[in-house]
Amino acid sequence: NLDSSYLALNKKQWLKKNNNNDIIFDESCQYIGQIIDNVYARSKFEAESYILDAISRGLDGYILRMGHLMPRIRDGVFQENILDNDLINKIISFIKIGAIPDYLLKYPLEFTPVDEAAYAICKLIKHSTYSNRIFHLYNHNSVYVKRLLRELKRFNYDIKVLPEDAFVKKVNSILNDENKKNMLKNVLVDFDSNLHLRYENDINLKSSFTIKYLARCYFIWPKISDKYLFRLIKLLKEEI
Repeated sequence: NLDSSYLALNKKQWLKKNNNNDIIFDESCQYIGQIIDNVYARSKFEAESYILDAISRGLDGYILRMGHLMPRIRDGVFQENILDNDLINKIISFIKIGAIPDYLLKYPLEFTPVDEAAYAICKLIKHSTYSNRIFHLYNHNSVYVKRLLRELKRFNYDIKVLPEDAFVKKVNSILNDENKKNMLKNVLVDFDSNLHLRYENDINLKSSFTIKYLARCYFIWPKISDKYLFRLIKLLKEEI
């Protein structure tokens, strides 16, 4: 799985060794200085280590690092309890807050339709390779927050874009209201001590090898259409 906990860097350790900001995490990487001091991140890191060790001793195995699995692209159907999905929960939280800081407008969201992910896995199984054992299976065709806000507005979810200081003020007012602070529960861990949302990543995530390999297998990740986002927001509306 490719998520912020697995890719969170220990900046002090890493920047002592590297004097540039172009930190790349591709299919050839495993440990590049990630923080692995929590059980969730460590379990994924150690699982990969065991698999890579077994492969070095002859196991015919692969590591498939998945992206954010989201509704099917062909009909918008998704898991029964969509509130088990972390990205879905975060979007719902911002809808309830009714605001978002302006620095997130150009933040890229990754939607990997679950049916396309399954199709990609089948392609890899049918066309195995011994030259590489790690693949990054996520849809690199990002959807920026600004575009998602535009689609949400079609459902009358008018989320205000605020300067950071105004957004912090709004968050503080919610935290001080016992009747409202629950709306922050799914994004609370994303704030730093200054109530800045820590979604920026120092790591440049790459899947160039996987994209090229899948293309040779006649698979190309789809671009996310307005129709897809419309179906997604319809699902959200049922849970709000």
